[in-house]
Amino acid sequence: MLRAALLGLVDFARIVLLRTASDFDRPPPGVDPVYHLRKAAQGGFGPAIQNILLAGRPFVDDVVNNWNETYENGIVPTNYLGDILGSLSAKYGKADFGVPAVEG
Repeated sequence: MLRAALLGLVDFARIVLLRTASDFDRPPPGVDPVYHLRKAAQGGFGPAIQNILLAGRPFVDDVVNNWNETYENGIVPTNYLGDILGSLSAKYGKADFGVPAVEG
């Protein structure tokens, strides 16, 4: 997303990242990755999917229900958006952390 924003292909202020954690990300040696992800008795995948739905659904509902009034024109961020190097400082304000952006 950062690279796409640097190329002007996406508006970084309109990106929402939702993450969840569940199980190990790789199977043990010799175990089929699909079996490991979908069928192995680890117990975390189902709750992780449920949690991402519980966390993300209210936001998606709000965007859908309030697009015209709130989201269509964007929301001006009040904090720096971007990476720790300040790569997006020109568009999204000066980063108040990390190292200064490299001018090139």
